[in-house]
Amino acid sequence: MHKVLLTTPRFFAFEAMIREHLAEHGCEVLEHRAHHMPELWGKTLGIVGLGRIGKAVALLARAFGMRVIATDIVLDHTFGSVHHVEYVPLPKLLRLADVVSLHCPLTPATRGLMNERTVRLMKPTAYLINTARGPVIDEPALVQAILARWIAGAALDVFPDEPHIDARLREAPNVVLTPHIGGSANEALERMMELALLNVTQVLEGAPPISRVN
Repeated sequence: MHKVLLTTPRFFAFEAMIREHLAEHGCEVLEHRAHHMPELWGKTLGIVGLGRIGKAVALLARAFGMRVIATDIVLDHTFGSVHHVEYVPLPKLLRLADVVSLHCPLTPATRGLMNERTVRLMKPTAYLINTARGPVIDEPALVQAILARWIAGAALDVFPDEPHIDARLREAPNVVLTPHIGGSANEALERMMELALLNVTQVLEGAPPISRVN
């Protein structure tokens, strides 16, 4: 959810101002510009992939007063009804959302899901967030979208060829980049280590692993 907050318009300008100009200009600069900062309340969040993580993001977004729409190949209508999440086809989601957040797995069907055609469906005021897998976005198409202002900006935690990132994305003032740390909270890392040890223990005791892939 922090990525959603980071992509709100003018965050980038405020962040740079805090780092470079606050000591020189003082708090009056903040007071002068504060009325330009929008709120998340009433905005539409489009979630691509409403699995366990997508659902957690949906609940956080609802707490901020956002409308949440989603697309997935598996529809959990009970969750949608209880938490007021509307399922829509991907093209409709892209046209309606103020923020598009990707939470789908990387499969042959989702590789390059966000390409020139799909990105151009988004509003010019919308933001694209990827905390899923890098290749879900076609990076050249995203670079073109940023440079041509097809969309307002992006926040990326994953990349197609990590750790290499297109220089134009690194230099873009309306792109937030983080080094694949979406799951790197101290507590999350502890749970990951515990789960790995539990899997090893299960196998050594002749039982199937807890986190069996296939």
